[in-house]
Amino acid sequence: MADEMPTQMPTLGEAPPRRGLMLPRWLAALVVLLLVGGLGFAIGYAVTPSDDSTSAASGQPPTQQPPAQGTNPSGGGGSAPSRNPTNEALANAGLRQADLGDGVSLVLIPGGGSPSGGPTLDLCNGNFPSESDRRARIQVAAIDDSGSVALSTESVQYTNAAATEQAFQELQSVAEKCPKTPVASPDGGEPVTTTFRAAPDGSWPHVDGVDRLAFDMNTTTASGDKQRNVAVYLRRGRVLMGLYFPQPDGTQSAVAGQTTVQGIVNMFEQRMAGLPDSLVQD
Repeated sequence: MADEMPTQMPTLGEAPPRRGLMLPRWLAALVVLLLVGGLGFAIGYAVTPSDDSTSAASGQPPTQQPPAQGTNPSGGGGSAPSRNPTNEALANAGLRQADLGDGVSLVLIPGGGSPSGGPTLDLCNGNFPSESDRRARIQVAAIDDSGSVALSTESVQYTNAAATEQAFQELQSVAEKCPKTPVASPDGGEPVTTTFRAAPDGSWPHVDGVDRLAFDMNTTTASGDKQRNVAVYLRRGRVLMGLYFPQPDGTQSAVAGQTTVQGIVNMFEQRMAGLPDSLVQD
C-alpha cells in the first residue's frame, strides 16, 4: 500500500548560507532552492514511492502529490516527472518517504524527473559521453526540518546494459586522471580541485548481480571553500543508481533503519537486486 501523503507538499523554508561549502552539481540546484525558499518558491511535487517492495514489479503506482502553489506543473525546475511505469519503478528503487524518520521530507530536486534536467555523473568536472544514453531519471533528496540535505538518490535507466557499463568505465577513468589542479566546470561554474581519498567500500559486502563504485572526495574551490562528499554508484543491467552523501562523517540520518553509509548503501543494493527484469534488461 502506498504511503499516506499530506494534503500539501511542504514548502522549503529559508536556509542560511553555509560558509565553506562546495557542493557538486548534483546538489547545487537544490541548495539554491533552499536559499530562496523564503521567497515562497516550493519544489513541485515529490515522487512518493510505495513502501511495498513489490510495487515496482507489480506495476502498482506510487502516490504523487499535486503541485504546490507557485510551481510549474508543465515542466522546468521543480516539476514532477511524467507518470509512467518506468518513472514509477525508478522512484520505487530510490529513496522513499517511508524510508525516512519523523521531521525528514522527501523532495524531487529541480529537473529531477528528466534525463535533461541535470547530469548524473559528476566527478572532477569530467566529461561523460554516456550521459546521452540516459532514457529516464528520478532524483530525490531527504531534507530535515533545519533545511539540511541528508541524502540524495538518483535512479536512471539507460538505453542498454552496455551504456551503464560505459558509464562505470568513464567514472573510473575520470577519477584516475583527475589532476591535482583546478578543473573548469563544464557549465561555467567556478573551477574546482578534487582530491580523492581511499575508496570507502573496501570492506563492504557485495550483493550478487549489483556492481558498485564508491568515491570519497574533497573538493576545493579557487576561493578556498572545501567540502567532503561520498558518492556511490550502483549498476544492474541498464539501471544505474547514484547515492550521494553530502555529510558522510559520523552517524547518518536513518534510512530504512540504517544509520551508516555502509548500511544505507547495502540496503539500496538489496533493493537494486530486486528490481523487475522489465526495468533492468535490454
